[in-house]
Amino acid sequence: MSEINPELAKRIWDIFAGIKPVLRREFKDKIKANEIAPEQAITQFSPFNREHQQLAASVIADFEKVFAAQPDTTAAISKVLDEFENKIGRQHPDLLYYSLEVFLSHHNDDLDIILPSIFIREPESVQPSSDSAAKFHLQLAVGSAEETMMDYWREDPLLNEHHGHWHIVYNNQYTKNRQGEMFYFMHRQMLARYMAERYGVGIDELTPFSDMHVPIEVGYTAGPDIRLSERYGTGRPVNAPVKEEYADTQTQWRLMIEEDINKGKYDPKDPYDMAAEIAAMDKFAGTIESSPAGIQAPYNNYHGYGHGFIASVNNGVMGVPETALRDVIFWKWHLHIDDLFEQWMSRLKPHPVFKDIPPVKIRKSVDATGTPDSADLIICKTNEIEDYHIEDGALIGQSAFGANLWDETFPQGSYHYQASDGKVKNIATTGTLNTFTRTATMEYVTSKGEKRTYNYTYLAHDPFCYFIRLENTSLQAMQYTVRLFIVPKEWSENNRKWIEMDKFLVDMAPSSRQVIFRADTQSSVVKKPVVLNPDEYDKEFTPVEMELDAQRCKCGWPYHLLLPFGSDKGDGMAYQLMVMITGNDLVGRQPDCGSLSFCGTKDKMYPDKRPMGYPFNRPFAGGKMPINQAIIDHAHMAARTLFIKHI
Repeated sequence: MSEINPELAKRIWDIFAGIKPVLRREFKDKIKANEIAPEQAITQFSPFNREHQQLAASVIADFEKVFAAQPDTTAAISKVLDEFENKIGRQHPDLLYYSLEVFLSHHNDDLDIILPSIFIREPESVQPSSDSAAKFHLQLAVGSAEETMMDYWREDPLLNEHHGHWHIVYNNQYTKNRQGEMFYFMHRQMLARYMAERYGVGIDELTPFSDMHVPIEVGYTAGPDIRLSERYGTGRPVNAPVKEEYADTQTQWRLMIEEDINKGKYDPKDPYDMAAEIAAMDKFAGTIESSPAGIQAPYNNYHGYGHGFIASVNNGVMGVPETALRDVIFWKWHLHIDDLFEQWMSRLKPHPVFKDIPPVKIRKSVDATGTPDSADLIICKTNEIEDYHIEDGALIGQSAFGANLWDETFPQGSYHYQASDGKVKNIATTGTLNTFTRTATMEYVTSKGEKRTYNYTYLAHDPFCYFIRLENTSLQAMQYTVRLFIVPKEWSENNRKWIEMDKFLVDMAPSSRQVIFRADTQSSVVKKPVVLNPDEYDKEFTPVEMELDAQRCKCGWPYHLLLPFGSDKGDGMAYQLMVMITGNDLVGRQPDCGSLSFCGTKDKMYPDKRPMGYPFNRPFAGGKMPINQAIIDHAHMAARTLFIKHI
């Protein structure tokens, strides 16, 4: 990694921390005064818009040309920033900021740069709508009052930052390995988590928005402060119509997509060849999302145009990746997109009997409901492990649950382990993990000089860890991939509802029994370095002293949202925790920056040889309960019931 001097790093910070509403307001005034070229006269820049993508590509090409002409990194970045500042006032500021961030993100491994958090960069855009409504007596335009029960989740600042930054990393300018497939997988996982959250809170199941001739039944008003950003309109009322010409186009494209699916246009040559399936999904999803893997079809960028058609109803938040999640319609539109993926995947045959079973064994039985239950999947809250240190996890597991205790079971209760210093310490196992809400405060000064103070709530959970007892039955030393998933138990036969929690490599000696330890903070899903508290972000620039910093690494699921809400009733909500062991499918280890599952590794092959979401990338075959039966029948799979209780 190349270091740049602190003055230049501070300049980058200040550029992104600048008060953007002023720039947007000035640009609008120039448009009104006819001082902006017609092709640059954008009212709301959106990277979902094909024409805006092309404008961004031109700006990024200018940056790359300037960068390549300089003798060293510091001079190159300085000149790129000069070019950025020279363009301010002549092109839309959000177009320029987007282009600069995409450029810097692509060069991030070459540079030691920290960008400010979304709390600093776009403070108006992270304000909770409900708090705004209460403070300013605003009548929220929502289709159903119960939808506001999910505001805490949809409007979570770091969740929206994740989505915004994902679309920076997976952009249309720099080709990423398996980008189309990643678009499908990451958004399907977001949907699975969102629907589990709705289920726990007690809201009706989500329905897709697939026909734009039907008025948008649910409205969304983000509150007055988000409008101070000069980026959005006044909100969308209930039952707002989409322009007829847009609705006609969307319907025409949808029918064309469905026709091409039914004709087999995107089918892999061999439905059981993983490489062929990956390539086929990458092509189909890349076409829907408009990534380089896609083909040129009339409906290329169908997903992005849908965002734009909906956002055109009064410049809504749907046009901007870092705010789109706030609106209920985002999830309804993406459920429709996922339905198209499922329609294509239904042409693939269900998973056959698993043939590439590694030589491993995880023991299990069947509980009273006929679902698998494994005593080899042990869960602990880390605050209930005496003298817990993450680096001692494997030793703790082997002492507490392995060796001569291998055949013992450990239901919820108190046990002991021998620490490295020889002392006996306490450890408790659990069948219930707790979630809860916390409150954080943010302050900022608006572009009009007014001080704002807001409280917002966010979901959090007790830190926890897994201990997995695994037997290597091979006479050879082996390396395996451990894959962990959860799902509301009532949905366990729906492959679309399973939530990926982690995947990682383990090394095992020949003919060995090993207790595998894994902490929640190590999850391949969450952003690294882990931010335990959303309120922990740099409010001011500090000189770069470390190669890794939470503010430099923004790609990945927020740690505090790793667990779903669960239920606040009774014992909580019953989930099924499932583990599957496959061969050494992961190429490399978990990166220290970002998320292996959702972000891959920069400028390298996606580090999993199997289709994303495997084995839930397609339905299972056979019987009334094919998924549960497969878990029962195969030695490399196991599951248990886990309750998630909101307290």
